[in-house]
Amino acid sequence: MPRFFFHLRLEHESTDGEGVELPDFQSAWSEAVRAFGEMLRTGDSSLSPHSPFEMTIADDAGNPVCRLRFSTEMLQQLD
Repeated sequence: MPRFFFHLRLEHESTDGEGVELPDFQSAWSEAVRAFGEMLRTGDSSLSPHSPFEMTIADDAGNPVCRLRFSTEMLQQLD
């Protein structure tokens, strides 16, 4: 069974050194979407405007397969 790695970037990069064995890419994609959504839902307000928030899925050879991104943008300055 292939192993997939889920690397995070929120202000700083966090590299997944263990990975997860999953049957295929579709399973890895489903897990990434679930986990990414959960992190957004339960976030501790560490996400600030213009902060990158990304999850990159890499295959067992370490090659990036896809990336999920959430972006924020301030449209006007509020006091």
